[in-house]
Amino acid sequence: MCLKGILTTIYVLVALANYSVVQSLAGSFVSDKLSEEWGGTLKVGSMGINLLGRFTVHNVLLVTPQNDTIANLGRVTARYSHPPIQSDGLHLNRVSIHNSYFHLQHTDKLTIVQFVDFMARRFASKKDTTDTTSHPFVVYIDQVSARHVHYKQTLKATSNVRQAKIIGQYPIDIPNFDFIDINFKCRNLRVDAARVTARMERFNAQEASGMNVRNLKANVYVAPDGICATDMELKTDSSQVFCDVLMRYDHFNSFSHFFDSVDFCVNIKEGTSCNLHDAAYWGHVIWGMNEQIAVSGSVFGPLGNFQVNNMTVRLADSTYLDFYGTMSGLPDINSTTITANIRTLQTSYADLSTVKWSKSIPVTLPPILKKLGKIDATVAFSGGLRNCQSAIVAQTTPGEVVADLSLHYDNAMRNYAYETQLSSPDFTIKNIAQNEWVTHTGFSVNVKGSGFDLKTLHAEANGSLTNSALRGVAVDET
Repeated sequence: MCLKGILTTIYVLVALANYSVVQSLAGSFVSDKLSEEWGGTLKVGSMGINLLGRFTVHNVLLVTPQNDTIANLGRVTARYSHPPIQSDGLHLNRVSIHNSYFHLQHTDKLTIVQFVDFMARRFASKKDTTDTTSHPFVVYIDQVSARHVHYKQTLKATSNVRQAKIIGQYPIDIPNFDFIDINFKCRNLRVDAARVTARMERFNAQEASGMNVRNLKANVYVAPDGICATDMELKTDSSQVFCDVLMRYDHFNSFSHFFDSVDFCVNIKEGTSCNLHDAAYWGHVIWGMNEQIAVSGSVFGPLGNFQVNNMTVRLADSTYLDFYGTMSGLPDINSTTITANIRTLQTSYADLSTVKWSKSIPVTLPPILKKLGKIDATVAFSGGLRNCQSAIVAQTTPGEVVADLSLHYDNAMRNYAYETQLSSPDFTIKNIAQNEWVTHTGFSVNVKGSGFDLKTLHAEANGSLTNSALRGVAVDET
């Protein structure tokens, strides 16, 4: 009779727990208790539990003591096969989140971390009060899934990036990410205060800029001073990226001044194919470009002053670059400077003419480039949009060409001034200028001028010829 009474009591309690009135009262009790202890506002619309090891809460609102709404959860369901709260933390088999909103805002203290720490201390085991050793309360979840989740962060109070719509797209406002309709599944989630590890198996979402993440897979580690994602596979509407990523920073608020406060180390693996249309979300200077490129190599440093190493790029039919270098000054493209050492540049006029260039970087291919045929060159470049120098050694169809170029913007003339030195030991001149006399020659030419418009340019040139041949007969220059 005693056993029967116990089973009957359990049945009645479980049955009552599934009535909406009881669920609402339980949610209200928990809300009041936790809100009082934390100092913020925690409201639970309803909560229920059943004998199958399932716990469900609806309409959870979390507001920080600073009056910032950081979470509004439609429904959260947790499943477990053993008592979930154990001496080392919380153990769950599955957690699913539906129709929810999360917001991370720049405040004096990171409120989400505050709340996680509060909950960990609230539910930590108090069995052994004589043990003074610190035992963190850890959350272990075998599988977490989410559907229709909205995540927004406001780490920079003033930003006009969202208003800078260009060619039907908005650039990504990095400090103020806004991902809508997130759906994901991850496994082996471990949360230890502000440290999180997990295997992301599926993630898709759309950023407010319009960039669509179709899928993301990675091993993820998050800490107060860094984020690491290894074996990452990222797919968008037009790109597929394989890489390892490490971001280091002082604290999460570093994202409010992203370009100079977050250090990157990115290893881009073979097989990566990117579309410059996607890259334009991060760098507005290439808005309008829609070129597919294959890329591999490494990038490290903050975006405002980064380096690239062993970088290879393939585009169009046969254009290929192998280079290393640095870039500093972003996001202001006018003050950005680049140093690039291109070990290999293989291209042709036919290839470059198929590229759709950005309106922000007007590119006009000189007709003479077509007559050079296939180009295989090494290039050393330094400078920016208003002042740059380059040294080029190029093997072309007519012959080898060595060029030293300098370009600077003259504010007084409101035009570009340039100086070029060109030379070749032996050049088949008839490939460039059809004539009956000079078949090939060596040359050395200096050109100075300003402007590129044929109607208004001012230029002067002087030079000399060597090793010339007239009608195929070598000229004795002595």
